[in-house]
Amino acid sequence: MLLSCLPPLRLDIFRQNMFAVRDELFDYAMAGHIAFDHPAYVLLRKSMNGFIRYGHRLSLFQLMITLCRWHFSDEKPVSRWQKQWEPAVASIDDEDIRNKLQEFQLRSMNLVIGRIVTGSPILLTAVVFTALVVLCKGAWKSTADLYRIAAEKAFRLFSIDPETLEDEALRIVAHS
Repeated sequence: MLLSCLPPLRLDIFRQNMFAVRDELFDYAMAGHIAFDHPAYVLLRKSMNGFIRYGHRLSLFQLMITLCRWHFSDEKPVSRWQKQWEPAVASIDDEDIRNKLQEFQLRSMNLVIGRIVTGSPILLTAVVFTALVVLCKGAWKSTADLYRIAAEKAFRLFSIDPETLEDEALRIVAHS
């Protein structure tokens, strides 16, 4: 009984946390720091909306299916996220605002990566072992840094590029 309640609960928690970050982004724009129609704000909001919408598909299994679909079909991923994000953020003159938007993007990606990692015993084990290696090498500054580095390295073991997650979120929002 408890195990059947866990997946929907994890999804609800993920979506609620993503809503919270998106709400903070909205409040930041409402305070006048960035225009609602600025490309960086629009892109970040679309990305978060995509993650909220397809949060149920954020799993290692679904990610592998998507990567296989891209590999064996003519439907290749369109790498739009980085090509749109970097110039949009670079167009912001104020460094504090630029850093704050990048922080919002990082927080949303941490939620996504956390959802994928904690939903897969295989990936969770890979992250733990990778974290131990990073810990032994001393290549970290904080616990959050340790987790981020370990998750990135574990994702690379499975040939997963976190940018493809952003691209997939934008694709889903564009098709809805």
